[in-house]
Amino acid sequence: MTHTAPEGTTDSGTLTIKGKKVNPDTGAVGDAVTVENIPESQGATFVAQWKYRQAFVAQLKNADGTWSNVTTGGTVSSKLKGAKGSIDAGDGSGKDEDAYKKSGVAYFVDDGTFVEAVAAPKEGYHFEGWYDLSNPDAPELLSSSPTYTYNVKDRHTGCVYARFTPRTYTLKVSKSVTGNMGDKRAYFKMTATFTGLKAGQTYAIEYSDASAQGSHALVARPNDRAETVENKTAFTADGQGKATVPFAVKDGLTVSIKALDYNAVYTVSEDDYSSLGYHAELTGASGTLNGPRVTVAVEAKATNSRQVAVPTGITRNPIYALAILAAGVLLATGMVALRLRRGSKRGGRL
Repeated sequence: MTHTAPEGTTDSGTLTIKGKKVNPDTGAVGDAVTVENIPESQGATFVAQWKYRQAFVAQLKNADGTWSNVTTGGTVSSKLKGAKGSIDAGDGSGKDEDAYKKSGVAYFVDDGTFVEAVAAPKEGYHFEGWYDLSNPDAPELLSSSPTYTYNVKDRHTGCVYARFTPRTYTLKVSKSVTGNMGDKRAYFKMTATFTGLKAGQTYAIEYSDASAQGSHALVARPNDRAETVENKTAFTADGQGKATVPFAVKDGLTVSIKALDYNAVYTVSEDDYSSLGYHAELTGASGTLNGPRVTVAVEAKATNSRQVAVPTGITRNPIYALAILAAGVLLATGMVALRLRRGSKRGGRL
C-alpha cells in the first residue's frame, strides 16, 4: 500500500491503516497502525508479510471423560527447524531459531517453516497423542509420538493439543479352593485396604461372575450363625485418600478393583478359617501401584486348602494284613468244623 501527499502542498500526510498490530511472537493485539509526517511529495510504502499462527496446548483427561486445558499431566514445547522462521527466545537475546515455546503460547511463523512440538508427560501420567480438534466431535489423531514435526505450509494456521491421561491400575483378587473336603461353593471374606487414593474419588468393582454381586453368607460351622458380606460395585475413598473394601469370594471368582491411582498402596487379607480346617496361602497380597504401562493389572491370589484323611478300612501294614488273613482262615475252619460236628449228631448229614 502506498500513500503520497498531495503535490504542491506543504502539508505532510498522515496515514492510518484500519486493523490492529499483532505481536508476531505472542499473538497479542495492539493499536492501529499509524504513519505520520510523511515527507511532502513522497510516499509511504507498506509491505505485507504473512505469517501463520501456531499454538500448542496440553490437555488432561478428567475422571468423567472430559478434557481440561491444564498442564497437570504434562507439558508441551515447540521449536522451529528452519532458517526461514524465528521466535523470541525470551531471554533478552533477541531471535533464536531453536527457542522453545511453553504450552498454550501462540506465535506466528513464516510459510514453509518446520515446527517440532514435544510432549513431556509428568510422573504418573501417559501421553496419548497429538490431536487436531478442529472438529470437537471427531478429534483427529495427528501423531502418537511425543515428538511431532510438521510443515507450516501444510497446516497454515492451527492449534494442536497434546493429550495426557493418568496412569491407572486394576487390582485383581482371585480365589481357589482345593483339598478333598474343600467346599468350592462356599464364600470366604477378604479385605482390600488402600492408601494414596484421590480423596473423595469413587472406584469401580467388577466380578468375573455377575451372580457374585449382592450379599453372601460366608462359610461357617453347621451350627454357627454365618456372617454376611455384601459385594458392592463401587467404593469411595475418604478425605485422606484411604479406603477399606470387604468382599466375599469363592472358588474360581476374580474380583477386579479398577482405575486405581498411581503410587496407591494396597494390602489384601483374608479372615482366618483355620478352625474350619482351611489352610490359606496368599501371593501378591501387598504392594505399590507404580508400573510403567498405561493400565496395569496387579494380581493377589488366595488359595484355601482343606484336606482330611479318609479311613479306607484296610491297612497297608503287611504284618497286620497277615494277622487279619490268619484270623479269617481260623474263623472259616472253625465254622466248617462246627457244621461237621452238628452233622454227625444228625445222622451224618451236613
